[in-house]
Amino acid sequence: MNSSTESPCIGICSTVYGDDICRGCKRGYIEVIEWNRYTDQQKQVINQRLEQQMERVIAKFLIIEDAQKLKAQLDRVALRPPLYQNPYCWAHELLRLNATKIDNLGACGLRAIPPYHTLTINGLFTKIDDSLYSES
Repeated sequence: MNSSTESPCIGICSTVYGDDICRGCKRGYIEVIEWNRYTDQQKQVINQRLEQQMERVIAKFLIIEDAQKLKAQLDRVALRPPLYQNPYCWAHELLRLNATKIDNLGACGLRAIPPYHTLTINGLFTKIDDSLYSES
């Protein structure tokens, strides 16, 4: 399957509980319901929108200092290859999967932007994810 048309679902869909926006993948409930009916082009548009949104939001919180180190850390913990090829998306996925186990963002090729550098890594991920949800 082409990664640009692969579903961004991460298996924690909140639309089944009545959310208009999924707290997992950040798609609207119609996009979740209709995904399998969409053309490849429609899927690509949605994935591009999500990727751009992720980069825009995460760049407010993190600086990517070493994309190769980040990708290596993600590859170590991810169950599947990353859907997006954007390092900011890799950062989100790494934090989603491993925020409670990361002691040092620098070891992952990341640096938190002030004032977020004082947050715990899990607190930083929560702030990022809440911002992504709000912008969806």
